[in-house]
Amino acid sequence: MAATKATPTGMPRLGKILRIDVGSNGENVPAKVPSGNPFGNQVWAYGFRNPWRASFDRSTGDLLIGDVGQDRVEEVNFAANGGKGNNFGWRTTEGNECFNASNPPSSFNNPLSSCDKTGIIPPVYSYPHNGTSAAVTGGYVYRGKKYPRMTGIYFFTDSSQPNLWSLRKNGSSWSFKTEISGVGGTLVSFGEDENGEVYLVSIEGTVYQLTDTGN
Repeated sequence: MAATKATPTGMPRLGKILRIDVGSNGENVPAKVPSGNPFGNQVWAYGFRNPWRASFDRSTGDLLIGDVGQDRVEEVNFAANGGKGNNFGWRTTEGNECFNASNPPSSFNNPLSSCDKTGIIPPVYSYPHNGTSAAVTGGYVYRGKKYPRMTGIYFFTDSSQPNLWSLRKNGSSWSFKTEISGVGGTLVSFGEDENGEVYLVSIEGTVYQLTDTGN
């Protein structure tokens, strides 16, 4: 895969975000291609390995995507204004590392030392597999009304551990924080209600509502 911003015309739709027009009644088959799509097909953005939960910031229209890595790195991608036409790297890169696509089984201990990252949008946050982290679960930017101190904070987690994490955007940089250690269960998804309140879901069936305790 070239690292340049090549047009993915005719390529398989795996690893991509698609934008389609289902019409007013949701019954257009096949789905129409909106006129604003960057490549003249259904592809909106590409370069993902296994996005696990993507969400729009309801206030800005920005898209945040948790992308599960192959062997070494998990990542969170930020797609400003939805990320039209952007390349987020896979499988030239895994996180910020160069991926050894020529021999994937050995890439766990042998990533490439260099690669052409031209045109790739790097993740805003990435972290290595360390025995307790192995599969990022993307969440939401809080835009609810109940807890104003949480406004604008992006909450996410990893399904291999019971902790809640956050990212805060400060200009062009992002800061990371562990918000809760030991939420409990295997956290696999998030939800957002019509008022912007955020919920966490465990694979065991427990639903948690995110609240501000003042700590």
